[in-house]
Amino acid sequence: MTKKMKTLNKIYFLIIVIFFFSNFSYSQDLITNKTGDIIKAKVIEITTSEIKYKKTENLAGPTYSILKSDVFSINYKNGSKDIFNEAISKDQKNDNVVVLENGTENNSYVYNFEISKEIEVKLPSKEVYYNKDSQIDEVLYNDDFELELSRYANDSYEYFPDLNKYIREMAKGYKYKDYSDFLENEISSNITCKFSRCISENNTKKIKCLTYFGVIQDSTSKVLYEFNLFCYNSKIDAKSILESIKIANN
Repeated sequence: MTKKMKTLNKIYFLIIVIFFFSNFSYSQDLITNKTGDIIKAKVIEITTSEIKYKKTENLAGPTYSILKSDVFSINYKNGSKDIFNEAISKDQKNDNVVVLENGTENNSYVYNFEISKEIEVKLPSKEVYYNKDSQIDEVLYNDDFELELSRYANDSYEYFPDLNKYIREMAKGYKYKDYSDFLENEISSNITCKFSRCISENNTKKIKCLTYFGVIQDSTSKVLYEFNLFCYNSKIDAKSILESIKIANN
């Protein structure tokens, strides 16, 4: 065999290897549970209560199952995706998110959170999903936006006489760059807020979008609410959403 033939054979072999592993990497479903863990699998069946699958590394092995309520999403090998949080509409309620008003008010629906029950916000959709990441972190979201809220109270509360300092610490922690002032308001004598905006990459969708971040501080109740609003749709009125945020009984 000539040197040229040997070289060509090596090239063909590399092409076959690359093709094989490329196909392998896309020939699996990815199950993401609500703790953030990812299972590489082949989904066999989805019932009303559970998801049955086989592990990618052992397709001839046993069939496993996971409760549907424990699963956040499935990314299928064909590129499609299922999200398993139930949508909330004006006619529906669940333990996590409650629509407080029937119908619309300026094309907005009023929602509250599970951990920060005292927080109300108007969102431009009757289909909004809820997720809770920890005892202080929760999010309302759909395809157009995500509104993240973290609540700091008791021992985790720290008073900030200058909210600009908090904004700077947020920007540093989330690695927000080139941000600018967006909204500052004194809601009452004891409640103040400040928000800034920038363009950032959201950790969930891995896409760049307009991001609004900031804080509402209740110095009397000694509670601090940290917000991140990611807008995936340019038509979202971020100012209306942020200005609609209310603390019950204040």
